[in-house]
Amino acid sequence: MRNLTPSIIISIILAWIFLKSRSKFEETDKELTTIPYSRSDINLLKIIDSLSEDNYDPRRFGVSALEYLKNEAQDADAIPFDWRDVVDWQNKTQLGLLWLENYPVKEICLMKRNKFIFEPTKSGNLPLINNTFSIKDTIHGFFLSVESISEIHTYKSIELSSHDFKLNFTQNIESLSENQKQILLCQIKAEEYRYFKEGSLLSNTSNGLAHYDLRFYNYRIKPVDRIAILHRIVRAWSRFTISQNIETWLMHGSLMGYYFNGLILPWDDDIDVQLSSKSFWKLIKYNNTLVIDYEDEVNLGKYLIDINPFFYKRARSAENKIDARFIDVESGLYIDITILTSEMNQMMLLQSLDEKETIEFFKVFDPYYDLVLTETLPYQTSIDFKINQTINASSLLSCKDFHFYTVEELSPLIPTIFEGEVLYAPNNIEKLLLREYNRKSLYLTKFRDFEFNKIKHLWRSNIVEYEFNTILRDFISFHYHSIKQSTNMKRHSFNISELIKFPAFRVEPWIRQVQVGFDI
Repeated sequence: MRNLTPSIIISIILAWIFLKSRSKFEETDKELTTIPYSRSDINLLKIIDSLSEDNYDPRRFGVSALEYLKNEAQDADAIPFDWRDVVDWQNKTQLGLLWLENYPVKEICLMKRNKFIFEPTKSGNLPLINNTFSIKDTIHGFFLSVESISEIHTYKSIELSSHDFKLNFTQNIESLSENQKQILLCQIKAEEYRYFKEGSLLSNTSNGLAHYDLRFYNYRIKPVDRIAILHRIVRAWSRFTISQNIETWLMHGSLMGYYFNGLILPWDDDIDVQLSSKSFWKLIKYNNTLVIDYEDEVNLGKYLIDINPFFYKRARSAENKIDARFIDVESGLYIDITILTSEMNQMMLLQSLDEKETIEFFKVFDPYYDLVLTETLPYQTSIDFKINQTINASSLLSCKDFHFYTVEELSPLIPTIFEGEVLYAPNNIEKLLLREYNRKSLYLTKFRDFEFNKIKHLWRSNIVEYEFNTILRDFISFHYHSIKQSTNMKRHSFNISELIKFPAFRVEPWIRQVQVGFDI
């Protein structure tokens, strides 16, 4: 009995600590329990699908866009497309309206699981709903399925090589269509200026609008709603890039969110992804393309692919460090896209780095460089040798914001699940995160107004609203199995049963308003 006493006491203390921490959150927790669209009852679906035409329906897109798909028009000037057909025109800023009135959409890409041909049933924004409550079925009313495209059953890792990161501007621009080439050449002939413009230009103060595209900005979105929209955007990006064989992977804050629980960090304002130069040239072919995605049932998404024409200038540029964006034309939120290239001059590079960038650069070759007390001559010689060897092999990569990588630490890209969809992560996640952030970053459980709850594996707050539901809970549970396979076991091939896609589990703000009885 005496031997059991210490263990009983310890158990009681641990139980008390657990209950105390739990009650702390239960008393002040801002957890918002939601019902994803796929779990909604019939009455709610009826309400959503019978919204009055007097109110703006975020699912709307113009018949003119569908007519373009029907005719398979190749001439960019032939698209009878108006931004009024797809965006909430009345709520845009004056600067945004000025741009929209003069900016033509060059192409339209419809994201779908099947190949469809156009069969209009009526004019107007959306066809009438006949005995169905799903927006996916509603849009299907415009189409007649003629060919089924099989699901991808195996996702394999992607091997990268130094050749994938050579920009080869002169050579690759010839691979574009004549129209695409002329648009790009016309833009880059102009004197360089800040290409992407954010909502922060609307005010001189720090007003939290730095991550909204100025052209599509409506209003500032509260955090829980912002994450729901980013959830939709990143899922669409996953489907688009996989369907077009564009190799992309998570990086920066998005990779950190993946590491913790496979979700966007609740304080993030955008999504960060990277591309190789080789894949970026594939993306350029979709410049000025409007991607219409209706895979997520009710969450019809409309996204503009916008390439920064100054991407070919690989020197430091605070104004143009982002090479492209995948922009939600409803909210103005977006995915930041940067490319990695191996075109760099070593001496010019080192001379332009500040102290923090210099440390990050050298940590590519020695992860403990910042802990070295005395840089002896042999040590520095060894580091210099590694740098020269890597550069000579064209394996040293950088973006225009001066983050550094080697091909070997990125490759192979590992298929995994982020926000419920298949995306890729670099091979050495922990090493990359520790280098970019600090050594405690992977173990911190408190940041800003959030605390990481180790029971639910979720960032929780007693100040900022955050979302939780049964599908999100099931995804987090699955994610721990997925990340173990991809980062620890170094597996390079996964069957679809092992990389399970989840239905959209974040609730769009306008749907949540319907759920709680608000008027749209």
